[in-house]
Amino acid sequence: MSGPTGETPSAIQICRIMRPDDANVAGNVHGGTILKMIEEAGVIISTRHCNSQNGERCVAVLARVERTDFLSPMCIGEVAHVSAEITYTSKHSVEVQVHVMSENILTGQNPLPVESWCCVQCLSRSVNLPSRVYTKALFIYPIVVLTASSRPTLPGAGEHSAQCGLSGLQPH
Repeated sequence: MSGPTGETPSAIQICRIMRPDDANVAGNVHGGTILKMIEEAGVIISTRHCNSQNGERCVAVLARVERTDFLSPMCIGEVAHVSAEITYTSKHSVEVQVHVMSENILTGQNPLPVESWCCVQCLSRSVNLPSRVYTKALFIYPIVVLTASSRPTLPGAGEHSAQCGLSGLQPH
């Protein structure tokens, strides 16, 4: 972890094998299962980024999903590789781009079944509420990209920052 320059890893990858309870009777993984993995990856990378700054500890929560495209089905027995990277930060929110690759471990095929963009907000504990309730939006330091390649962002990045948040929350 580092200081207020935001020099933290801006990407993560998590993997999970798809089981019968993740799928319908045809063997295709439920979209909700994939959406849950997308949210988890976005929250992990955003929480790490927000907590890399000096100051108050916080947790990231999903504010909204900008866009999700299901490009091809994922099946039982395939390994889901969920890659999340921060593509943009505004004063109180983080934009995360998530790719889900499915790997057939028998054939080695790796199609890209899902792409998603999420908006996440980092919240701190409220002093007057129980310790597990988070209500106060925190200031988010800009991300410093650690690779030479430019990161793609959702068209209009930055324009949605006023819309990307939870109603009723007061900035810190």
